[in-house]
Amino acid sequence: MSSRHLNTLFSQYTGLPPKLFYKINRFQHSLSLVSANEEKLTNVAYSAGYFDQAHFIKEFKLFTGFTPNSFAAQASPINQALAGS
Repeated sequence: MSSRHLNTLFSQYTGLPPKLFYKINRFQHSLSLVSANEEKLTNVAYSAGYFDQAHFIKEFKLFTGFTPNSFAAQASPINQALAGS
C-alpha cells in the first residue's frame, strides 16, 4: 500500500488528513498540560511533541486565539472542560 493511498483511506475514515489529525491530538494534550498549570511552557511544548516553545505558542494561538499564558490566566470552567479536566 502506498503512503498516498493510506493518506486517502485515513482521510475517508476520519474526515481529516493525518497531519491535521496529529496536530489536533497534540494540541489537546498540550491544552490539558497548560490547564493543569504545573509545568513551564518549554516543558509543556516538549512533552506535547512540539519542536520548540515558539512553534507551540504559535499553534496554541492558532487553535485558541490566546497565548498559553493568557489561556491559563483565564482558566474558567469552560476552558477546563475543553481540556478534559
